[in-house]
Amino acid sequence: MACSMAGKPTAAIIAIICASLATEAGAQDRVSLLVGSDHIGAGDLPYNEINPGVFVTWQDLTVGAFENSYSNPSLYAGTEWTLAKHDSLTIAAFAGASLYVTYDRDGDWSGGRIMPTGGLRATYGNAFIQVSPGDMRNFDALVSFGLTFGSDSF
Repeated sequence: MACSMAGKPTAAIIAIICASLATEAGAQDRVSLLVGSDHIGAGDLPYNEINPGVFVTWQDLTVGAFENSYSNPSLYAGTEWTLAKHDSLTIAAFAGASLYVTYDRDGDWSGGRIMPTGGLRATYGNAFIQVSPGDMRNFDALVSFGLTFGSDSF
């Protein structure tokens, strides 16, 4: 399958998709597509809550690219631990860090360009939802959601 780089905003996402499709069958555990988020308790703060992104998970390591809450590209790397599994439902804890390549809004978080992340993830079938604590100054919690596909789906 041939892949080409489109416009700058989508180049990282397309590269991750191409890399995931080029790997050997069974080498990746899943590809997840982030759709959006909700900043609970953010009031009138203007967060972007349409966050397209692509994440590839091999075993317990996840890497990806997404449009962050400031409408800029970000990169993510992290891991997760399965806490419970029953039929099509999986509950996991996750932790990682996001690199905010362009960070242009003061007052949010105190970590600068590298944002620590963590929380709980529930997956049911191909749908997932994640809940992370907020910074407790600008929002209380971040809920993000999307679709995920196991390597057997390709």
